[in-house]
Amino acid sequence: MKTFIVLSLMVSSASFAQSLTLTSLKSFMGQKQTVIERVNVGMTKQLVTTGKIAVDAAVCNYTTTTDQSVLKIEGDKIIIHSKEKFSPDASTACTTAQYTPYEESIIFYSDKPSLTLDVLDLDAIAADVQTISRVGDLVTMVIKSTFEEDDGTQTQDLVTYKYDFTKSSFKNLVQTQGSDFQTLSIDKTDINVNLVNLSNILFCDNNDGDNSECSQGDFTDILY
Repeated sequence: MKTFIVLSLMVSSASFAQSLTLTSLKSFMGQKQTVIERVNVGMTKQLVTTGKIAVDAAVCNYTTTTDQSVLKIEGDKIIIHSKEKFSPDASTACTTAQYTPYEESIIFYSDKPSLTLDVLDLDAIAADVQTISRVGDLVTMVIKSTFEEDDGTQTQDLVTYKYDFTKSSFKNLVQTQGSDFQTLSIDKTDINVNLVNLSNILFCDNNDGDNSECSQGDFTDILY
């Protein structure tokens, strides 16, 4: 019985979530600056998103799998290779809405992992932060987010972000979850960037869809 009580106390202590303010979160992140800013060529993660799209009175469920790797570091920027696979369910709703499977690869510029930039991002969403909690190096933040639908209307949702501060900023957002989607980040083994085929690929100035300037071509020489 005594052993059971001690073990129970250990488990309770390990799982206790400490409530944080934005200020205390920034202070904690400052202690993790070296880890946050760690990055190397070939560093790779996989993002797996499952979600659903409303189609009239039905729902189209889908999975998107994206492998992202750091191809090159240029000053305060990194060049990322992103290979995405979109897989809608073989359902009437998906077929009716003409959602079909596809794969695409692009390369784009992103900011090099930086504590300063991460803190600026926090400041930008400060008014929407609902709660922040921490267990060891794991931080969970709930944010009120506004999304624009295809028809232009706006909806709000509470989105949960989970961070693992034993990892670089490139990898430390390990889970994002809203009411109709979830994205998990999975560590992958570093790749040999010299084996990536860049002979005919889309190169964009960022990863912001229609807001990004892109060009198609042979970009093999960016590695040298």
